[in-house]
Amino acid sequence: MPRKDRIVRLGATVVLKYDKTWGPVREYHYVMQDPEGNEFCIH
Repeated sequence: MPRKDRIVRLGATVVLKYDKTWGPVREYHYVMQDPEGNEFCIH
């Protein structure tokens, strides 16, 4: 099971899926929010 799905099952929500290219570098991560409203990112 992907990490994001496991965290969602534990009560977090996905706020934003970030997928951008900065020149030759790809930046890809999820901005999540825990049940108390604190935001965090996972790769």
